Amino acid sequence: MGKLQDIFIRLLERWKMLSKGKKIAISSLVIGTITILIYIGISASKPKYSVLFSDLDPKDSGNVVEILKEKKVNYKVQGSSILVPEAQVAPLKMEVLSKVEFTGNSKGFEIFNNDSMVSTDFENQIKYQKALQGEIERMIKAFEEVKESKVILKLPEKDAFAIKQNTNKASAAVSIKLKPGIKDLKTEQTKTIVSLLTGAVENLQKENVHIAVNGMKLATSNLYEKEGEEGLLASNQQDIKNAKEETLKKNVLNVLNPIYGNGVNVAVNVDLNFDAIQTETKDYKQGVVVSEHNIDTKDRNSNSNVTSSPVDNNMSNRAGNSANDNTTEHKESTKNYNVPEVVKKEIQAPGKVEKVSVSVAVDEAVGALDDGSKEKIRSTVASAIGFDEKRGDTISVQGFDFKNNNKDIMDTANEELKKSEMQEKRNKIGMGIGVAITGIIILLGIFLVYRKFNKDQEEDLMDNLIEDSVMPKDTVSFEPIIFEKENEKSHMENEVKKYAQSKPDQVAEIVKSWIAEDER
Repeated sequence: MGKLQDIFIRLLERWKMLSKGKKIAISSLVIGTITILIYIGISASKPKYSVLFSDLDPKDSGNVVEILKEKKVNYKVQGSSILVPEAQVAPLKMEVLSKVEFTGNSKGFEIFNNDSMVSTDFENQIKYQKALQGEIERMIKAFEEVKESKVILKLPEKDAFAIKQNTNKASAAVSIKLKPGIKDLKTEQTKTIVSLLTGAVENLQKENVHIAVNGMKLATSNLYEKEGEEGLLASNQQDIKNAKEETLKKNVLNVLNPIYGNGVNVAVNVDLNFDAIQTETKDYKQGVVVSEHNIDTKDRNSNSNVTSSPVDNNMSNRAGNSANDNTTEHKESTKNYNVPEVVKKEIQAPGKVEKVSVSVAVDEAVGALDDGSKEKIRSTVASAIGFDEKRGDTISVQGFDFKNNNKDIMDTANEELKKSEMQEKRNKIGMGIGVAITGIIILLGIFLVYRKFNKDQEEDLMDNLIEDSVMPKDTVSFEPIIFEKENEKSHMENEVKKYAQSKPDQVAEIVKSWIAEDER
């Protein structure tokens, strides 16, 4: 306790010795440091805010704010986002969703909740159309990529007394505004929206759905035209190619991993033909008789003399028969054949595999590969991929010294896991460490400045002492001292004594500074 008191007294005495300008500079530095530390402390103690909801309709945002006010929850509104303390985001979101029905300024079938009993059929039809439009708008807004949507339906009129069914087609116009950062909808996403519309609206064909994205781009233009004839789209072709390669790669790894573990890498490249080819073949078989027409004509000319009794035909008596025959015969045959014509049409579906190339790299740390081992691997891989030599398939097997073996990989993974676990702790104490380092730097700066000021003050005191006690040699006049032999040393001692008697405070400070320097 005594040492602390002595240090405080010394500091107080040194403070009194400083000039007015130095006192102002040191005071400003200390006050600024304290202000910075207080600001950092207040900033660190403030709760961190996170987004509760964003991009809401003004009406929905108002409903959310009302609930937050009722629960007396601190919140901030920044643009179209509502922020609350980060720790309360999850429970507040669940509670708000259970109480607020987000409509996005689109009214659905709840429009009939306050329906009057005297509505006409025409009014009900208009309300139904608006409700259906609102429900479809909500459905489209539910997609992650969509920020806003507007749907206009044109429904065919229904007449209860119509004898003939109305054949008019329904149509739909949809305007979609995407979220920032998303430039366009994919083809499959557009088809999904079209499919939902055709399923929700009666008598609506996909050709009558028109979707505009971000104002001026028609997403449904040529969406379904010649889709089957021209083959698959380029994006789908790449997806099919990647899926085929991934399937073959997985088949190869399934048979090699039990043998080599993680010491094997496989790369597969598949060449696919996405052309839609239609082939027509005609084959004529042996004819078959389907009808036959034969004509056989015999012409016989004869002269004969017959005698008979006129008594009775049953009892005729022929005395004799003499003939002179002349016969002509004609034959004609006509056959009709049916020649079978076999027409064979073959349509080659897009995506035919034309060639498969497989490269297998085995870590030599698992075991050196000889020709026999490589041949076994080729045979195994060939069975896994459905190898076809006529197709030009190739299999390459090579042994390599992997730079990162399994142990290194596991060690690296463990290190990354530890780093990720420690990152959160570091973030929590990071600000505290920053404040501490800042404080140390500021205090060190104060100490160095104060030490420099103290050193300058001591030098000023010494200069004053020397100026007061030491005179130039050419102007020095020595006064005789009684009973002592006068010389320069004795004269200096006498002058110092006189200075100490006339200015004891300054001499005391000089002596204290000397003692302090010796203690250091």
